[in-house]
Amino acid sequence: MAKNNYLLRIKLMRISPDIWRSFIVPTNIPLHYLHIIIQSVMGWDNNHMYEFQFNKKTRITGTPVGLEDTGGMKNPKLSDFLRKAGNKFIYWYDFGDDWYHEITLKKIQDIDPKQKFPIVCVDGARACPPEDCGGPPGYSHFCEVVKNHGTEEYSELIEWWGEEYDPEEFDVNEVNELLNE
Repeated sequence: MAKNNYLLRIKLMRISPDIWRSFIVPTNIPLHYLHIIIQSVMGWDNNHMYEFQFNKKTRITGTPVGLEDTGGMKNPKLSDFLRKAGNKFIYWYDFGDDWYHEITLKKIQDIDPKQKFPIVCVDGARACPPEDCGGPPGYSHFCEVVKNHGTEEYSELIEWWGEEYDPEEFDVNEVNELLNE
């Protein structure tokens, strides 16, 4: 017997070209656990508050350790809000840098319940922006600087970031290793 899962597509808003991931989660995933999955598939570090915005009235806020304001709901799950393919909602991460993500339910599908780990990233494009780089405008500047090897600003940026950065890099296998930890 199979069970239902969601194929979701998350796209970082106000960034071009797109940074996105497609991933599968159980329909009944609790929202804080979905937050943890999003952190892994996108490449964030789970250092900031977040909010799910399902409509103008339904906003659920959390911290890195759990939900803070559930709008009166007890243990909200993703299936409480998504009903059919095409449904969308916003995930807002880091209220200072304002990383807005649009999440779309692409498909409701059956997966064999014998599958050990039904959460998997299936595709994506481009590297996640560095934490605390200043939101979309700061990220745009960051990407311009990393193109200019040898400049003082480049050296300072790499010292702050701690490693080389390639905005085009994405490895679905690395993401799935993180999900399996």
